[in-house]
Amino acid sequence: MQTESQVFVAEISELPKMLEWVRGCVSEAGLDMGQQKKIEISMEEILVNIISYAYADESGTVEVMASWEPKSHLKFILKDRGRAFNPLEHHAVIDPNIPIDERHEGGLGIALVKEFMDEMIYKRDGTYNVLTLKKIIAV
Repeated sequence: MQTESQVFVAEISELPKMLEWVRGCVSEAGLDMGQQKKIEISMEEILVNIISYAYADESGTVEVMASWEPKSHLKFILKDRGRAFNPLEHHAVIDPNIPIDERHEGGLGIALVKEFMDEMIYKRDGTYNVLTLKKIIAV
């Protein structure tokens, strides 16, 4: 199993650097292009949420750990010390029958992550939010 981790400053200006690192891990794990895009979108949604809400009034960091077993699975674990937030408690769904201009703002990013990833686990560990995202590698 391969494992990498990186700590980033939780600021929107750091998002390109975060996503570049995520893309590197995803490409090494051997996923097809469709799976890679779904993981990148999922990670971007989660990272933007952490940047925007966990540390709304202060600075902070997010630690991102990636581990993968080629031809098996890829897992990301995100840890931050921001406000407690359990994305599993948000039940927004994507209804394709509702026109985009009539949809409520917010919550769809989490719905996309739930749809794109095979497993999503949240826990509050002391002062940390710990979110695990797992994708089974289709071969």
